Amino acid sequence: EIQPILIAAATRRGKWAYTLNILTANRPQRERHVEAWRRALVAMSSRVPADAVLDTSRHLSNIGESDQLRLEVLSSAIGRPEEHALSQAEHLELLLTRGLLRLETNDAAAALADFQSVATQASTLSDTQMDRLGRGMVSAHLKEGQIDSAFNVARELLAQSAGRGVPLTDDRIVGQFIDTAQRYRRENRKAEVMTICRELREMLKPAIKPEVGGQLAALEGWVNGSTLTAGNT
Repeated sequence: EIQPILIAAATRRGKWAYTLNILTANRPQRERHVEAWRRALVAMSSRVPADAVLDTSRHLSNIGESDQLRLEVLSSAIGRPEEHALSQAEHLELLLTRGLLRLETNDAAAALADFQSVATQASTLSDTQMDRLGRGMVSAHLKEGQIDSAFNVARELLAQSAGRGVPLTDDRIVGQFIDTAQRYRRENRKAEVMTICRELREMLKPAIKPEVGGQLAALEGWVNGSTLTAGNT
């Protein structure tokens, strides 16, 4: 088991990826040392290369540590002192990763803040990063009730997917919009349901699959049926 004196030393001055990897892989067995171990991970993350921080975040998830600890690790790396500055590429990947984690923890507003920071440097991102960013932004906008913004991002994202030969209606992002419309239906929010149905039909046009068309028709039927019922009451 890793010794408390080593945890303390890592907290104060540890700056090597190897040290962080060893520390991460050796969670103390004695609970009274665990909090110090967690503090050491956060402290070291402000000094080591981004790849080591990302590895630490993934390992913490695998061993069941909290999302809060992972966020603290990533935030420490992002807000590091100038003497341990990251490259632009490293900084953007950490921001993107933190944004996606914030989205998983239902902090869509904070996720959007990270995504928007990354988007200002979009020209430097890889195709994979652009895809992760776009899908994250769509999800965050939908969680925040920003339907128009979600569709604006989705149109660009789906155009890129189509350019790679992926049929529009085969993209899982379509399901996100359908799921959101179903949530609005449960909340009896007819205007939002109709907005999503209308925009999806416009975006997909003739490419719409029968399954998706059937789901949209059912949602539209619910809105029109509810409206007619209310009007006849």
